[in-house]
Amino acid sequence: MIPLDLFIATWNEVQAQQTPAIHRDIARWLNERLVQGDRRLLIMAFRGCGKSTLTGLYCAWRLALDNNLRILVLSADEALAGKMVRNIRRVIERHPLTADLMPVGSRDQWANDRFTIRRELELRDPSVMARGIEANITGSRADLVICDDV
Repeated sequence: MIPLDLFIATWNEVQAQQTPAIHRDIARWLNERLVQGDRRLLIMAFRGCGKSTLTGLYCAWRLALDNNLRILVLSADEALAGKMVRNIRRVIERHPLTADLMPVGSRDQWANDRFTIRRELELRDPSVMARGIEANITGSRADLVICDDV
C-alpha cells in the first residue's frame, strides 16, 4: 500500500484540489508513527487547517491497509461523530485505491453512523462506528479510537 501522504495526494487530485504542505507534513508524521508502533497520537493544529479531513482520510487509509480493522469515532455529540463517519464512508466510496473495500451485494450495514466494508473476518462490530462522548459503548470492540473535538 502507498504511504499516507500519497493516498491523500491521490484523493486531492481526484477532488481537483491541491495538497497543502501542512497536510503532507501531518500525513508523513502519522505514517511514521504507525511504522514506529506508536499507539497514542494527538494532532493539535490551528483552527481550519483540515484536521478532521485528514483524520477521515487517515481512517480510510488504515482500512485499506487492514480491512478487518474496527474504528470507533468519538465526538462531543453523536451528530459530530456521524459527520466524521460519513466523511470516511465517502472517501471509501470514491477513492480509486479503496474500490475493493466496497461491500458486494447488499449494503445492510452502510449507514450514516456506522458501516462495514468488505473484510476477511466475520466480526460483530462494524468497520466504523460513530458515538457521542456520553454514549454507552459497553461491549463495543475497536482497534482504533478516534477522538474528534471532544
